[in-house]
Amino acid sequence: MKASEAMTQPFEPYPDKIEIFYGLSPLHWNQGYVTEAARAVLGHGFEIIGLDQVVAGVKPANTASVRVLEKIGLVRQGSIDQVPQGAEWYLGEWYFAIDRRRYEDLYGPGRECPPGN
Repeated sequence: MKASEAMTQPFEPYPDKIEIFYGLSPLHWNQGYVTEAARAVLGHGFEIIGLDQVVAGVKPANTASVRVLEKIGLVRQGSIDQVPQGAEWYLGEWYFAIDRRRYEDLYGPGRECPPGN
């Protein structure tokens, strides 16, 4: 794995959706890097690419990633209990999403990050 990466990609369980994806070497955990990078990728998805929604899947035990998704404004929608063949990795993950309207409410003009973060 690289020291870090953050991007959007098609979401395997729901290929018509775009997933925010990130990873960071454990050497750099708990320093705010992932939250900062995820916010930037989210902005790129909505403001540059023009997406209407961004989603994410996360294992419930990965509480740090759950917190990152909540910090940047994604809201838990439920759990993933059905996937196409080849995407079994996602079974049991929590499914998060943010749509354009919520993004604009949180990150509108003059706002750097969602309120309270």
